[in-house]
Amino acid sequence: MKHFKLFALLVLGVSLAGCTSTSRYVTNQTWVTDDAFLMSYAEYTASFFTSETEIHTELCTLKPDNAVVCEKQPHIDKLLNPHLAEKYSSVTQPKLPVAAPAPAPQPEVVPEPEATPEPEVVPETKKTKKKAK
Repeated sequence: MKHFKLFALLVLGVSLAGCTSTSRYVTNQTWVTDDAFLMSYAEYTASFFTSETEIHTELCTLKPDNAVVCEKQPHIDKLLNPHLAEKYSSVTQPKLPVAAPAPAPQPEVVPEPEATPEPEVVPETKKTKKKAK
């Protein structure tokens, strides 16, 4: 009986200590410039008694040698995780690159219709009257 109580106490202690598992799921990838994209993913952490989901966003830059370097974007994480406001309370400055502005639309040029020449009016004379008969 003494061993059973120790075993039960050990199992309870391990379960309360928190054997957790974390899973990540990529939810979105959006190119913001020709060589940079934003990647968002959901991180789900679960233990015996609790679970928590947190959304993260990273700005990834493609280098000339095709290597990818990613930076966390805490200002976006703060917006996506209002339930974790305390964790992100010190976040202030965004670090997003500025994309080149789209070219201004060109006005559509409508060609003017070609003028149709008016038919030549020949005044009636005695000779044209005879030909018409």
